[in-house]
Amino acid sequence: MHASPINSRPLRLLAVVLILGISACASGPRTVRGELPLVSVDSLTRQDGQITLLLAFRNVNDRAFPLNEIGVNLLLNGAELVDMVSTPGIEISARSREVLQLQTQALAPGLAVLDQMQHGSGADEEQPLPVNAAWQLELTLTDERGRTRETEASGFLHPVPGRPGRFR
Repeated sequence: MHASPINSRPLRLLAVVLILGISACASGPRTVRGELPLVSVDSLTRQDGQITLLLAFRNVNDRAFPLNEIGVNLLLNGAELVDMVSTPGIEISARSREVLQLQTQALAPGLAVLDQMQHGSGADEEQPLPVNAAWQLELTLTDERGRTRETEASGFLHPVPGRPGRFR
């Protein structure tokens, strides 16, 4: 007895139909939208009682992120340094990064922390000088339609060596 050979043409046709059917069900590339930008403190400069704050925004969305107004509250080691509202009226392009420069009057509790970082307390020789400060940033972002969303970020701020009044 001899087995009859399986006709390979219908088998190939069935395989092609299955492959086409499966690939038709596959989705396209994932589109990211509606996510808040990632925010960090790029640098902070103090000149007398004035603060220049550079905030880095990274838009992870596949669409532009409009930013008409931003409320900023920055704490250093729990002490308030900046509490302000700015109206940059910018649009952060899709999947891009923007740095926003903000200038405002510093608040006294946060200035005291910057002074300790820059000059040390000097009161107790056994206490090591603070080399950094924990920062916490609370933002209220408003788009072109007036919708507001809140976000937070945190990290550590260090004095820049040889650059008095400059922190990263």
